[in-house]
Amino acid sequence: MGQVLCIIGWSNSGKTTLIEALLKALKEEGKRVVVIKHHHHPQALPEEKDTTRFILAGAKRAILLGSGGYQVFSEEEDESLLEEVIKAQEGVDIILVEGFKSSKYPKIEVYNGSPEGPLYEKVKGVVAVVSDVLEDPRIACFKTGEFEALLRFIREKFLSPQEELELWVNGIKLHLNRFVKELYHRLIRDLVVSLKGGEEGREALIKWRRK
Repeated sequence: MGQVLCIIGWSNSGKTTLIEALLKALKEEGKRVVVIKHHHHPQALPEEKDTTRFILAGAKRAILLGSGGYQVFSEEEDESLLEEVIKAQEGVDIILVEGFKSSKYPKIEVYNGSPEGPLYEKVKGVVAVVSDVLEDPRIACFKTGEFEALLRFIREKFLSPQEELELWVNGIKLHLNRFVKELYHRLIRDLVVSLKGGEEGREALIKWRRK
């Protein structure tokens, strides 16, 4: 699973424009990028369709799959569904999320002077602001014309070679202290690289299930 970075801001602040620019630049560098957009308006279940019948019958989710893609219908809360979608994105370098300002993931705010004021003073996890009307020594600030500097910031903070280990149990991410994380990391790394085909491994997914 790649690093997750949320792009947040008030309506019409330029979030989509920034994500488009990041996508093009990162793709040119050979990065594998996934984009997730927060849809604020609830998706109504289609009337008299099989997917609706499945949900009403008790399915946790109903997934409509076709040659052009797939659509997920669920009655779960947005944050819960976001976690599930993120965990399913394997083999990517970075996941850009438009919105979800209340999530636990790091965020870059796009601020164009909205009267509501900047979000980084209200929400946690904002690591930088893109704005032509704001300067604050407490946080990394970039003008809209400083795209290369912003891209360099994202590369260094989210795309630099780094090793990480996460442990999920029954869909819940467990906290690992530094000692335990380093111990498990060494064990898994040494196991993977010792296997045929795992010598150059960049990512490993181990699943354990008790029947």
